[in-house]
Amino acid sequence: MRGVPIRQAVQSIRDGYLQLPGLSLTCEQVQQLHALDSLTCEAVLAALVDAQFLALTLGGHYVRRAALARRGPRAPSAQPSGTVPSGRVAGRRAADRS
Repeated sequence: MRGVPIRQAVQSIRDGYLQLPGLSLTCEQVQQLHALDSLTCEAVLAALVDAQFLALTLGGHYVRRAALARRGPRAPSAQPSGTVPSGRVAGRRAADRS
């Protein structure tokens, strides 16, 4: 998918998570599966997190946000349990990627 428009990469990754509801991947794994360079992959994953489709766990895995909601009740917080705020990508804030 190198050189593929961002919109197509977003749709492809989104489709993968929809087809496999329990999918939990790191940025590096998404890069390999979708043949993306690191900057494109980080941008796509950040967009999916910002759209509240994915969540980034404290362990660095991207999971469907809906899957977190199905895990049952948790302590109230601004973020789903085990996630970092949107705008964080691979240990960097979105603003730091520019």
